[in-house]
Parts: sequence; C-alpha cells; structure tokens
Amino acid sequence: MVLIMFITIFNIEASFPADRGMYWQIIYLSYIILLPLFWHGYVIGKKFGNIKVKPFYREHLTLKNMVTRELIGFYLIGILSLGTAYLVSMIMIAAREDGRGIHDFIGGTSVIEVNQD
Repeated sequence: MVLIMFITIFNIEASFPADRGMYWQIIYLSYIILLPLFWHGYVIGKKFGNIKVKPFYREHLTLKNMVTRELIGFYLIGILSLGTAYLVSMIMIAAREDGRGIHDFIGGTSVIEVNQD
C-alpha cells in the first residue's frame, strides 16, 4: 500500500503491476496478517499513528485473530459485499464508542491508542 502511494505520488514508472495481481495481494495480505503477530499489534502505519491491534478477549494476538480479521472480515466480506461492508465498517468505527468495525467483531480484535511516554 505504501509502495503504491509512493509510486503514484512521484509518478514513477514501475516495471511490475503493483496495483493489481495475485502475487501483490499475497504479499500485502502476508504483511497485514503476519507483521502484527511479530510486532505486538503494529504495522508500519499504525506504529506512526500510535495505535495498534489488540485482541478483545485475550492477552496476545493469534494467527486466527489476524486471519479472521483481515482475510475474512475485511478482504473477503468487502469484496463479496461490493464495498458496502467497507462503508458500514467506517460508519461503525466513527459512531461506536469502542471504535470497532465489522472486521474487528469477526476477528475478536480492537484498535487501541498507545501512549508513547
């Protein structure tokens, strides 16, 4: 995602189709699912924003949490609903006090703010 934004902003000619293709999707899903497991709930953007993914009922994130949250709750349901689930999830995040969206409920997670002291 960051790579695509960088290429788009600076209008760089890419020798690979970074915005489409199965291999790119596999790399992105691996990043979004696996990095929070090893980096205590952070991906690069969340680290800069001082927020992280936290399991709602457990102490530590599991692979099951992240696969159900990202692959099923965000990616597949978003595609199958033709984008409607994304809009509903954004409204839920903005309106709910706990800030949980559809993908958070499916994955049993929440995104919390982290105080950097």
